[in-house]
Amino acid sequence: MNQLHECSAIGPSDRERAEENAPTADARGTRPMAPLLLRAGEVATLLGLGRSTVFAMLGAGELPVVRIGRSVRVPRVALERWVDERTDHNTRHGDVQPPLVRGLGNLAFRR
Repeated sequence: MNQLHECSAIGPSDRERAEENAPTADARGTRPMAPLLLRAGEVATLLGLGRSTVFAMLGAGELPVVRIGRSVRVPRVALERWVDERTDHNTRHGDVQPPLVRGLGNLAFRR
């Protein structure tokens, strides 16, 4: 039986793209390694944002980037540090208050 492979003159097929983006094994071949540099779509997925929002943040210089030619990538470690620096660690066990009432203590709830 002759199998036909779909090819496109425009670019790689979905299968080739998936293989290209698949995590690679470490030196021992035991466990997949996460990529060090992330594309905008991968950053959007990790942050739970839309791609256009991430592109806007990249354009405004809000995210740490590495430029390789015309490609812009976000280092995974720098992204994790960026999130950590912007995380409010002073909240008590998930008791997140909106910024307008933070610091008012119980004044906001007095009758």
